[in-house]
Order: sequence, then structure tokens, then C-alpha cells
Amino acid sequence: IELAAFKPFKDYEIAFLEKVGESIASTMITTQNNQRNKVLLEQSHVLTEQMRAQEEEIRQNMEEMQATQEEMVRKEREINRLLEASQMNEQLLKEKMEEVKRLEEADKKKTEKMLAELEHNKKVMNKVIEQLPEKIFLKDEAGRMLLLNSAIAAGYNKPVEALIGKSDFDLFPHDVAQGYWKVEEEIISTGKALTLYEDFKDAQGETRNLYTVKMPFVFPDTGKVGILGYQV
Repeated sequence: IELAAFKPFKDYEIAFLEKVGESIASTMITTQNNQRNKVLLEQSHVLTEQMRAQEEEIRQNMEEMQATQEEMVRKEREINRLLEASQMNEQLLKEKMEEVKRLEEADKKKTEKMLAELEHNKKVMNKVIEQLPEKIFLKDEAGRMLLLNSAIAAGYNKPVEALIGKSDFDLFPHDVAQGYWKVEEEIISTGKALTLYEDFKDAQGETRNLYTVKMPFVFPDTGKVGILGYQV
């Protein structure tokens, strides 16, 4: 502020102007400070709102992180439970497999023992029928040879092994074999034995009169009926 006059200022006027100048300066400084404080207050308010928004965002993030952590803990527990269950199942499966293996080995040994016993019994039976003077044979339900002694095989001029599994249809003309099978079918169906006097032509072409007894034989393992016979 610049003041001018056409006469000199008096001392009290100068003192008053100095006081007024100080008051104006003080007012201006106060106004500037108030304006500056207002700007700072507004900035502080904006920063406070931003901080509140950031705090809210951080709080939400913390809640999400906590929820995620809880879900991870839950999943980890579930995974551990499944792993424990899997390990238990694996152990049970291993024990079952070992048990099955033991049973298979036991069954194998039992089967081998049974087969050995059957083979032994077969050899004993073959030896018994070989020592019998009569001709002995055993046929299955289809008329195939299952068991016979060498006395029977000699009539065919063949070894015993060559006749196993053969039927009369493999050894005689069809019409002759059909007659033999008709008799054996009757024995199987009725369950009654028959005594026959047969004319048998051996491998040398000689005809012999044979006294033959044929009877039904029930196989214990299958319940099927075959033919047991002997000839003199």
C-alpha cells in the first residue's frame, strides 16, 4: 500500500499507518495461513479418505487371505485324510494279495498232492487190473475207453495207451459198433447190468465166443453214468 499527501505526515499519522500496516500485514498473513491450512486440511481429508479406502481394501484382502488360508488348511487336512485312507487301503490290498498268494500256493500244493495221489491210485488200479485174469474195461458216458488192461488190448493187437479215448466206432465197422452202443445205451439209461454172449473177431481175424458182463458205473465226480465191464 502506498500513501501520498500534499503535506507532511504528522508523527501520530505515521505511527497510526505503521500500526494499520502491521494489522493489515497480520491479517494478510493470517488469511494466507488460513488458506494454506484450508488447502492442507482438504488434502488431509482426501488423504484420510484414501487411507480409509486403502484400509478397507487391506481389511478385505486380509479377510480373503484368511479365508484362503483356512480353505488351504481344510484341503490339506482332507488330502492328509485321503492319503491316510489310501495308505490303509494299500496295506489292506497288500495283505489281501499276500493272503490270496498263500491260498494259491496252498491250493497248488493241495492240487499237486491230489494229482500225485490220483496218479498213484491210477498206477495201483492199472496194476490191479493187469493182474486179473479177466478182461477189464471202463468206458465213459459216450462209450470211450477210460481204463482197460492188457488182456483187452491184446484182442485189438494194440497197446493200452493206443486204445484210451477210443470208442467202438473207432475200432469196428459202423454197423457193428452201432449194435454194441445200442446195448450200452440201454444199460446207461436203465441202470441195469446185462450179461452177453458175444462173438468177437480179434485182430487176427479169429472169431471167439466171449462171456461179457456190462454194468452201469456212476462217476463220483460228475455223476455221469459210464460202462464197467469184464470178459472171460
